[in-house]
Amino acid sequence: MKFSELAERYIEAKLICEQYQARLRAVAEACGDVTADCVNDYLRLRQPQVSSITLRNERGHLLTLWRFGFEIGLIDTHPRGIAKVRVRRPPTKAWSPDQLRSLLDAAASFRLRTMRSGANAGWFLRTWILLGYETGARKGDLWSFRGSHLDGDTLSWTQSK
Repeated sequence: MKFSELAERYIEAKLICEQYQARLRAVAEACGDVTADCVNDYLRLRQPQVSSITLRNERGHLLTLWRFGFEIGLIDTHPRGIAKVRVRRPPTKAWSPDQLRSLLDAAASFRLRTMRSGANAGWFLRTWILLGYETGARKGDLWSFRGSHLDGDTLSWTQSK
């Protein structure tokens, strides 16, 4: 059986958007037969052409179609022996020391302002910036930070992602 035939059956059976339908059709047509060798050959061929994230998504499309075919009895074997795709993450971009200093200087310009809570706005911003910079926390996690997360000189809280 060919992936393109499975794709048409899948599209008929599932309610999916047109963009996903087009992507499924394109990947299914390019891969050919529903075999581990064909999928692995396809992944090897595509690897130098696309990003690792795109390749992982295309692998997922093919596995989705294969599992669908297995579940409805069109294919006798469950997908096995399919190469995994490692996602190459770009290095994290951090502020340079000069950029961090500029940001802290800008925060210091608020030192004469007082927040509704009575806290010094400059110190609050400086602490918030340094906490985010040093921990790598997302801004939602920074906003959820509470005094109860401090235990003496130890900070502990669970990040949301």
